[in-house]
Amino acid sequence: MKKFVTIIAGLLAFSCLSAQEENTERIYRHEIAVGTGYKSLAPIVYSHYWGVWNWDEGLEARHPIPFPVSIHYFYRLNKSWAIGATAHYEQYGKREFFFGVMPQAKWSWLSRKYVSLYSRVAAGVMYANYINDDNRFRPDYQLSPLGIEVGRKQWLGYVEAGAGTQDFVQGGVVFRF
Repeated sequence: MKKFVTIIAGLLAFSCLSAQEENTERIYRHEIAVGTGYKSLAPIVYSHYWGVWNWDEGLEARHPIPFPVSIHYFYRLNKSWAIGATAHYEQYGKREFFFGVMPQAKWSWLSRKYVSLYSRVAAGVMYANYINDDNRFRPDYQLSPLGIEVGRKQWLGYVEAGAGTQDFVQGGVVFRF
């Protein structure tokens, strides 16, 4: 009888370890984001600096307003780190546009239930099509030291501030799966 009581006491002592609540929060490994932003360095650096953009023609009222679009893909390595790629397109005037593709990395340095703060860096190549037919491949880069994601589980919204050939301020929607 002593052996039986000892065995039952031992099983009960170890059963509390397995009865503790496990972390059931799922890490969604894949992430797709679509967004837009305001003003990138591409027309400022590549057009104005090298003098290949006609500012008078590019800023006329009959030309469309610049509307940059970005698509991001991330594969989450763990809760803090993700790697992926981004593509962006930006058009000025009738014939001038920039299209870039970059590998990127994201570090989520603060994660809470509904909010996470992150930093992102990307570098790659961009094709620039200018008004004067001076088309070239240029370096493409983006450094976003502060980004905020708000939402829960699969659908989130994001806003980030940074400098580079994507946008100074960018925001959009994130879907995780």
